Amino acid sequence: MQTQTFVGTLFVEECCNCGTHFGMSQETYRHFRDNHKEFCCPYGHEQHYTGKSDAEKLTETEKAKRDLENKLKYAEQSKSYYQEQNENHKNALRATKGVVTKLRKRSSAGMCQCCKRYFKNVHDHYKTKPPHFEEKE
Repeated sequence: MQTQTFVGTLFVEECCNCGTHFGMSQETYRHFRDNHKEFCCPYGHEQHYTGKSDAEKLTETEKAKRDLENKLKYAEQSKSYYQEQNENHKNALRATKGVVTKLRKRSSAGMCQCCKRYFKNVHDHYKTKPPHFEEKE
């Protein structure tokens, strides 16, 4: 019988079929863990690692981070677009209110909106009849 002295660290694995414990170097362990390649226990039972390696987990984390950054960028673009649309609608509303105020003032002063002529009876009518149509600033 021959013996061999080994100075190093072994990763102890248990065979998923027969339960035999066996050792492999950290480098060999990482190789099989990262590549998901098949290896055998001392009794020849094939097995492989199904879990994700650290490199795969890191890649997934980086991909998730990129996805979140893209979503954030899209959300910021959407926010600025809708803020701009809101400003445009506010400006349009402000302009419409200005036109309505101008027309209200002209009609309450007795001015025809079509021909721009003054009618005294319309002016007098607005002074006495419709209280809901007052000149508003």
